[in-house]
Amino acid sequence: MEFLYIIMYVFPVLLLLNAVLYLIISIRALVLHQPTIINSRIWLVLMIILFVPVLIISLKINFLENLSTDYSSKIMLFFIFLLITYSFFVIKGYNIYGITDTDFRNALINSLDKNKVNYTEKINSLELTDLNNQINISFASWIGSGTIRLKNKKDTVLFETIINDMKMYCKNNKIIISKKVSIFLIVFSIFFIALAIVFLMILL
Repeated sequence: MEFLYIIMYVFPVLLLLNAVLYLIISIRALVLHQPTIINSRIWLVLMIILFVPVLIISLKINFLENLSTDYSSKIMLFFIFLLITYSFFVIKGYNIYGITDTDFRNALINSLDKNKVNYTEKINSLELTDLNNQINISFASWIGSGTIRLKNKKDTVLFETIINDMKMYCKNNKIIISKKVSIFLIVFSIFFIALAIVFLMILL
């Protein structure tokens, strides 16, 4: 029960942090007219920051002090640990918000050319011919957001340079901002904030 009570306090904090991040992305697009490119691992970092204290307290209660006989808390502890481990291997690359598919492609191609990287375009990927590597792309043009990942970690330094050059391209060139994702994120932010307030009111 102690474990579930802690989770009830952590959940609204997670909602508020996500709402703040969504609002920052939306403000950059609507006010600054800039897309946002962020490391996908930021979602993993938020998860770890929030759940590591929960894991520590739960481990102390369930195993070190041997105070809990509630097996449901042990099962939930296992699934949270499994979720963090799974996310560590799955959440990779960079997310980009508030850009059209044309400008996204232009930014990426410009960055590859700038770094003298030879490539072959394929469906949802770019084959880096000289490096024996691949950049995987998932982009939803209807909302203006997507994900870009490097298949093999051996060229991580180059990939980071490519991402930074994409950011500079977006900053130094006039691009069309996709406002749909910002509207969606604002709606989600309002919903998350309202839900967090309801949870906190119930707990307090």
